[in-house]
Amino acid sequence: MCIKVNKLCDDLWEINEGFVRSFLLHGKRGTLLIDACMAGGKGFRDAVSSIAGENEVKKVASHTDRDHIGGFTKNDTVFVHPAEYEHLGKHDFALKPLWEGDILDAGNRKLRVLHIPGHTPGSVALIDDDNKMVFAGDSVSDSHVYMFGAGRNIESYIASLERLGGECEGYGFYACHGKAELPASALTTQLECAKKAFDGELTGKMPPFPSPCKLYEYGGTGILYHK
Repeated sequence: MCIKVNKLCDDLWEINEGFVRSFLLHGKRGTLLIDACMAGGKGFRDAVSSIAGENEVKKVASHTDRDHIGGFTKNDTVFVHPAEYEHLGKHDFALKPLWEGDILDAGNRKLRVLHIPGHTPGSVALIDDDNKMVFAGDSVSDSHVYMFGAGRNIESYIASLERLGGECEGYGFYACHGKAELPASALTTQLECAKKAFDGELTGKMPPFPSPCKLYEYGGTGILYHK
């Protein structure tokens, strides 16, 4: 899998694996890796090392769908919300509990943890209040959010997006699929899409791949959802 590294701002990089990305925050006082793509391997590890240098890399999972944890290895300890442990399934890395309200040191930044269940039971948003930035995993995206299968709950998802909007009004978003950087309006669009799909206001269509769900689109985003 081809790995591409792109610097987004002074201390923030994306590590892109094609259809999914991780984020790396690196400063003089520390380095934080948010998610670990899907294939992982030497290419992914080399990309992280090329940025982190001699810094120890603290690792966190926004959630544990397989395309977000592939680069974690048996030598890693990963911060994961405990509500995610059952969804995680088989893995070979160590877990450290991540709770709402925890503050993660990301070098030049402090990230506040907010539990946002719905896409998965233990999905979290990592919020940089000083810079008005949110790393929300898959929960806010201009791609298609998976809302079918084990662990998904659209009512929880809607409630989480409403809460996120209330706490992070005007913040920009960083997404693991689709465009990396999204404006504050992306949250409003995502919430409206989920509400309209749940309320039956949107007509679902067959997704572009075999799947036991339908694709509901609104305002440039969409959810894959089975009623």
